[in-house]
Amino acid sequence: DGLVETETDFADNRWTFRYDENGNLLHLTNGEGEQTDYHYDDNGRLLLLRCGADSVHYQYDKVGRVRRIDTVDSCLQYRYDDLDRIVEERQGRQRITREYNDEQQTVTRHLWIDGKDQAISTTFHYNQVGELIRLDLPATDKQPHQLHFRYDQHGNETERTANQGFILKQRYNSMGLPLQQRAGYEPQHFFNRDELRATGIDSPSFAALNRTYAYDKALNTVAANDEQENLAMTVNGNNQITDISNRNHTRERYQYDSCGYLGQRQVGMPHGITLDPFDQNYPEQQLIDHNDIYQPGHKLHRLNNDRYVYDRAGRLIRKTTEEDGYRTGESHYRWNGFNQLTVFTGKGKLGERRYTWYYKYDDIGRRIEKACPEQNIKVRYVWDGDQLAYCETEKQQRIDSCRHSVFHGWELLAQQDQYYDIEQTAEGGQLNWKNQTHYAVCQSNGQPLALFTPEGKPAWRKQPTALWGRLLNHRWAKYQASEPLNPNLLFAGQYYDEESGLAYNRFRYYDPETANYLSSDPIGLNGGETPYSYVRNPWDWCDPWGLAGCLVSAGDGVTHDIQLALTKSQYKEAFGHIDDFVSGNIAGKSGNIFTIDRLGASSRRGDSLADFPTKKGFDRDEFPMAMFKEGGAGASVRYINPSDNRGAGSSIARALSGFADGTKVKIIVK
Repeated sequence: DGLVETETDFADNRWTFRYDENGNLLHLTNGEGEQTDYHYDDNGRLLLLRCGADSVHYQYDKVGRVRRIDTVDSCLQYRYDDLDRIVEERQGRQRITREYNDEQQTVTRHLWIDGKDQAISTTFHYNQVGELIRLDLPATDKQPHQLHFRYDQHGNETERTANQGFILKQRYNSMGLPLQQRAGYEPQHFFNRDELRATGIDSPSFAALNRTYAYDKALNTVAANDEQENLAMTVNGNNQITDISNRNHTRERYQYDSCGYLGQRQVGMPHGITLDPFDQNYPEQQLIDHNDIYQPGHKLHRLNNDRYVYDRAGRLIRKTTEEDGYRTGESHYRWNGFNQLTVFTGKGKLGERRYTWYYKYDDIGRRIEKACPEQNIKVRYVWDGDQLAYCETEKQQRIDSCRHSVFHGWELLAQQDQYYDIEQTAEGGQLNWKNQTHYAVCQSNGQPLALFTPEGKPAWRKQPTALWGRLLNHRWAKYQASEPLNPNLLFAGQYYDEESGLAYNRFRYYDPETANYLSSDPIGLNGGETPYSYVRNPWDWCDPWGLAGCLVSAGDGVTHDIQLALTKSQYKEAFGHIDDFVSGNIAGKSGNIFTIDRLGASSRRGDSLADFPTKKGFDRDEFPMAMFKEGGAGASVRYINPSDNRGAGSSIARALSGFADGTKVKIIVK
């Protein structure tokens, strides 16, 4: 029947599968012998998922929609409208409700947080083509907040403004890649805007961030310049960055092995690399000149003095630091049967106390709590889909800070913070409860660059980081992490944990020190040839879920030049649409070989969508995509989730960025 019974990935991690007579998966066993059991109802719907002491229970409504999911740590409950949209979601004691006004084209999200009298309400306004044009945020300090958006004819966001004065201007090249991001405010007195424009000063005139980008012919970023950094990148034939310089001083060098994994490296300070061991900055660098970095299958073996041990399921369980033959620190990692990190014990140094952190997840794998009993700290999270909407930190049984975050796709738009701050007065220090709103500016890989006040004044700026996310000036790492306004975001979908130095990446944990995940890709061989590595080029690629991107391999050289393999589980709606097309499941439409032709993409997109009106809350997804010569009039069009559509489109565009127009691509969906 063609069902996979045993799978071994490139890191020698092994899984076995057993099925019932209908082809439903019954048992999944990993290399540690942990068995996950699946139970179904008569309609083939999953009722129970069990692995050891962990279990997940599912309930459905009369029309087959998921109504409730239960685990030991969490209970999710859903209520839908007549269009199958979720209008209420209960996450334990927290609740999210949504109001859809199709006539006014708005969606309002209400967060009902346990212990708060009023909901945190945010309204998203859209235009006729589904673009976000206005964001209404809750008032802070009795001041309402609105953020307005403008787009060019190709759908690129060109302007973002707030009523109080904040301005973000963005320019793009013909391929839709950003050329400039300029953020700040316009003066209200003493200066004339037209006169400022005449002098050559771009808008906004008073810009705390003015960042420009440049690209090579393969659309790789090769320069990024602003007030803080003047970066130039060297890219090899595999679209991987090998050198980064800042103001003509080399600060990072990278080598890669034949499988694409990061090998030897030199990661210096923001101003450059120093090889003088007596330089005070020398210990802050990461200089790895040995070759025995990996075990067979590219599990980490050692990085300088750090050594790594994995279990038989391919999960990191211990990291040991050794100096001069003595063990100076050890970190431990404990996992449940669903491959979720549940306990982390920090390595500490000699004479330092070791702390243990515990992590809890909801029924669909989102982290909902982390806690350190020894320090009496607890952090709770509320999610809106796959994006974090709210978190609060409790210290010594008292709420110490709260944060409301608003995303558009994977881009942070705004955050509203409440926290205690000490202000110095004539009588001494006074503890005040702050309540502030800030707007974010992010680069294309999801990293926040800066936060601005509604008036357009700078409030926070990201410190320089290396290519793979490592903070360059390590002595400031602890300071930056404790800044009350720090978004604590690494790349798209990655939430940084100060206690471990890891980034929670939805389905996995990522380590910016090693540029590796702690566990192998949960989708196995569908994740490609590098189950532990992050994306090929973090400047231009991102992996918001910690799963595979698109995998490009050589074609047969006759009918097609390259083959593009898509993993359906990553973008279920968009890649499902492609799967139906190439499999011939759409009446009158089929084919799996397409020709890249970016120059005609804009007109083809207009032709393909001409007869399909916009639909509130959905994107129009066309296939063949407009970047293919076969696209345009007659393409298959579906209404799908906007995040799914844009994530899939970006992933495919980046995967094919190094291939010229005229390249023939064969697409397969796994």
